[in-house]
Amino acid sequence: MVTKVQKVNRDRGGELTREKEKLVTELEKNKEGVKLCEKILDCKDDTQSLILRKEMEEKFQKLALEETGKNSLVGHTKVSFHPRSLSQVSGGSLSVFAGFTIDVQEPAVESLSCPVTVTTNNADLTGGKVAPQIEVTSPQGKTTLIQTRAHTSPPLAAGKGQTSRVSRVWGAEWRPQQSGKHTLGVCIGGMKDLCSLNVDVGSNNHVLRLGQKGSQQGQFDTPIDVAVSGDRLYVADTYNQRVQVFDLSGKFCHSFAVNPGPYGLAVQRDGRVVVADKGKHSIFLFEADGTLVKQVGGQGKGEGQFDQPYFVCVDKEDNVIVADKNNHRVQVFDRNLNYKHKFGQWGRLPQDMFGPAGVSADSRGNIVLANFGDVSGVSGVEHGRKLQVFRPDGTWVSTISSDGDKLNWPHGVAVTEDGHVFVVDPEDHCVRKYRYM
Repeated sequence: MVTKVQKVNRDRGGELTREKEKLVTELEKNKEGVKLCEKILDCKDDTQSLILRKEMEEKFQKLALEETGKNSLVGHTKVSFHPRSLSQVSGGSLSVFAGFTIDVQEPAVESLSCPVTVTTNNADLTGGKVAPQIEVTSPQGKTTLIQTRAHTSPPLAAGKGQTSRVSRVWGAEWRPQQSGKHTLGVCIGGMKDLCSLNVDVGSNNHVLRLGQKGSQQGQFDTPIDVAVSGDRLYVADTYNQRVQVFDLSGKFCHSFAVNPGPYGLAVQRDGRVVVADKGKHSIFLFEADGTLVKQVGGQGKGEGQFDQPYFVCVDKEDNVIVADKNNHRVQVFDRNLNYKHKFGQWGRLPQDMFGPAGVSADSRGNIVLANFGDVSGVSGVEHGRKLQVFRPDGTWVSTISSDGDKLNWPHGVAVTEDGHVFVVDPEDHCVRKYRYM
């Protein structure tokens, strides 16, 4: 009997010792939690307070995970700590405990610039030194960071024992590259999701379509190229062997005959004419009276060589820009057809080229390019039929896919000074107008 009692005491003693150790550990954790709460209550610096609050939330999450090791997950909810209430707002700003709000200033449209602002009502939150970033998550889950710039000057320093409550505003330009639901979140100092906003990005569909197949005025038979001069739109109505002239709203003005049918061409400021000859893989420069000045090209892949150059345009300095279709690139020459540089490569990514055709340049030097796409005969950007915008040095800016009335066989393009581009589509026998800037 004595032996049994001694064994029970040893076993019970071991259990009590383990229980004591467990209680000591829990007590230490509770002390740490109390200290953390005291730090939060005593903290006068909002940035440090934010960090402490995030730390407390992490501790709650860790505690929840420990508890799930002992109990079933059924009936349990995710533990989170928000010292101020959160509100989910669809299509608007979302204020969170960090004191930030984020807002999109106008409807977001694929490929167009969209102003975004980030605001905090407590200027001390960033110390006036650190600008927040905006993390954009695409419909496919891909994330990109956008830098912001201060829109308001740092506030005056608060008096002793006071906290400045002057709002600070930062702004950024967001240019979504596809339609669909995107999430914008505010990040600062390594901390994410301080504020978020869901934005439905619309498709960049055309704002005007004019014409249909036919031979009457305002109708087309395989239109190939377009050009804008002042307030007039010129359309190369190729198989009707004429050029039709419209105002920029699409109203017919007049037409004149061209035999044989016109193709890609551009006019320099002094009246000299640049013509693309895809059959000869060459570019020709003529005086206004038709006298040949120069010919460049020949079939090949080298600098100054072409493989079916369909269209040309001139920029504000009369540089000649050539869409080198089968080489899937753009080549740039000076006004006298001396080679300068090239850019572009084949591919199916938004910035890649796929049979570049129509090309036009605006007064800021931006180059708008139409792509034929593949030989599937199916319309849409997924088959390479798209519009692209590039900087003068060839830096890709955006791609217009147009989900609504998809591009079928885009050819000539012409830009206007108010940020629109006309595109002729000989397969659909029409002209479409898009906003690109």
